[in-house]
Amino acid sequence: AGVVGKVIGRGGETIRDLQMRSGCNIQIDQNFPEGHPRKITITGTAAQVEQGAVMVDQKINDNGPSAVVPGSAANTIDCPKSVVGRVIGRGGETINDLQARSGARIQIDQNVPEGAPCKISITGSAQAVEAGSKMV
Repeated sequence: AGVVGKVIGRGGETIRDLQMRSGCNIQIDQNFPEGHPRKITITGTAAQVEQGAVMVDQKINDNGPSAVVPGSAANTIDCPKSVVGRVIGRGGETINDLQARSGARIQIDQNVPEGAPCKISITGSAQAVEAGSKMV
């Protein structure tokens, strides 16, 4: 279920982001026993399906938060742990607002040693990454 979780994301946010960026519809059939591969159905135009399949494949084979699609950009910002709460906001509302306004995907890695800054990864189009970086 770990791999499926990577594709779906917390509260479905990753799969919604993949669908929004590719324009396709992605359905995951969860009716399989534990440990068996799930069936993922991707629908849309041929170009949307191809883009969606590439993005899902990247999520499945991605070991970190920064899967960079061709034609996109990425930026990583160090953020003091004491300030991360302000970037995320109550229930994630601030970070969701930043993502919506900038069009970029913003992820925060808080799994860092004590005293080390958190890493904020910003991915998307070059324009969205620049806007997202300024907003953070």
